[in-house]
Amino acid sequence: MGEANPFPAEAAISDKRRLRGPLIAFFALILILCNLGSITVAGISFYQQRISPVLGIHCSYAHAMNAESCSAFTKRTIAERGIFRGLPLAMQRFRACARTGKGDLP
Repeated sequence: MGEANPFPAEAAISDKRRLRGPLIAFFALILILCNLGSITVAGISFYQQRISPVLGIHCSYAHAMNAESCSAFTKRTIAERGIFRGLPLAMQRFRACARTGKGDLP
């Protein structure tokens, strides 16, 4: 038979340490998911200010329909509705923009 631990408090501390890693990962994931919309909006802002002007990319949907660009629409939608409700709307808009670029107006 195995010997009984003469220090049961040490076993309890060891169990708590074993749980610490997964708990930290869980709370980090929660923090990231809560701020995912803000992180995405910041990334879109960076794209609009730094990348798009250099590449000279222009939204065909915005020009054809006299509307805001796809990146501006996505940024606004995610800021207003959140990442999980705004992203499907943004994907729908990107598909419409792709059809517009091919000459098929929505």
